[in-house]
Amino acid sequence: MNKFRFILVVLIFVLSFLGYFSENAMENGKKRILILVENRLTKPLEASIKTYRKDLQNEGYSVEINSNVTDTTSCSVIRRILKKNYQKDYKLIGSVFIGKISAPLFNTTKDKGDPYWHDYLSDFYYMDLDGIWTDSNQDGVNDQHKDTNYDFLNSIRREFNYNDNRTPEIWVSRIRADMLTDLGNEIVLLRKYFRKNHNYRTGKMDLPAHKAFVVSAGVKLKKSDWGAFPEKLYKNIDRQEFTDTLGNSLRRFLNSKDGYEWGVINVFSGPRIHHFSHFNNEIDTKLWNTREGRKLIAEYSDKINTSNDVSWKDIISIQPKVLFYHLLTSEVGRHDFPNYLGGTYLFSGYGLVAIAGTQHSGSVGSKQLYDYIARGNSIGMSWKKALSYLTKISDDKISIFYHPNVEERIKAGKSIYKAVLLGDGTLKLPSHYSSIYKQF
Repeated sequence: MNKFRFILVVLIFVLSFLGYFSENAMENGKKRILILVENRLTKPLEASIKTYRKDLQNEGYSVEINSNVTDTTSCSVIRRILKKNYQKDYKLIGSVFIGKISAPLFNTTKDKGDPYWHDYLSDFYYMDLDGIWTDSNQDGVNDQHKDTNYDFLNSIRREFNYNDNRTPEIWVSRIRADMLTDLGNEIVLLRKYFRKNHNYRTGKMDLPAHKAFVVSAGVKLKKSDWGAFPEKLYKNIDRQEFTDTLGNSLRRFLNSKDGYEWGVINVFSGPRIHHFSHFNNEIDTKLWNTREGRKLIAEYSDKINTSNDVSWKDIISIQPKVLFYHLLTSEVGRHDFPNYLGGTYLFSGYGLVAIAGTQHSGSVGSKQLYDYIARGNSIGMSWKKALSYLTKISDDKISIFYHPNVEERIKAGKSIYKAVLLGDGTLKLPSHYSSIYKQF
């Protein structure tokens, strides 16, 4: 073994040891949650946050609250706050952002400026605290994410399958209501959310039926490597796929008197609208081939075109009895957009958590997400672990099967930056709260 290779092996061993140490420090002992509250919300939400903190402590978490951030606090400063907190003892596992807290943007260099492949919100920047994030032209949009600044070391990491520095150390979720003007007053919405959160955690909520629904307009989810896999959580699943009236099917599920614990929606969407009508040959596929065509599609995505489309207005009207949503859709997680659909699901009816895309072809689909949830992990921790898995196999190809039977193979890491976790990431499925309920 030559001297250079020997040094690399030793370096990798040392880095592996440090990674092992930090992971075990996090897994052992009391796990910590950082609640980041936008400063202007501190007083109006004082009672709600106090109750929320107590609920988390009752579940064994150590809780810290930071209310020194405003809507103008930069992303880099917020990341430093998270990193400093994490490095205290490596027991920070997640952070819940409450209010209008700065959102990082990400895009590939080649797609910057494209009307369709626009810059997108990416909280992955806050989750990965030791990777290298680069804004090559200083336009405020990150366009590179690397292990280190040294390409040869990055390649050695891949060669030895060493722990990737791009994987997340913590999870981050958001609870934001200021953009939901059609739904109601921000403070009222936030207080209602924390009230139902408390009732859910303490066994005071009239829970929906222990089952899931799936509405899929284009992807064969059970056959694909990418998608949603509620069968790992539920035996009873209502499915409706590939029909001309999926919009009405979704409304029927959302209107269910018995409700659902889990809902999966897979369809082309804009920030505020599910476009089921798109799959009825409404968009000429050739439009994607030109910049002007993609601009037309982007404009189309925010307009209600037919009665088969489902919008934020429908959700406000229905107030669904659904707890958790996996929105395998485009853009509905754009929490900086008025009446964004992900937030409308979250703050309407029984909504507690929504996994939502922030770009076209956006949301994250992974079997591992459902495996981790089934094992009793919180949704936030499951989210973090699933993203870690997808990052590690980012160069591997996974299959997506479209209706009727068209297979596309894409890189596993294609969408890891394009989604956000909305709601409270500490929450688990109802079945995992049964022992906690007994103490109240």
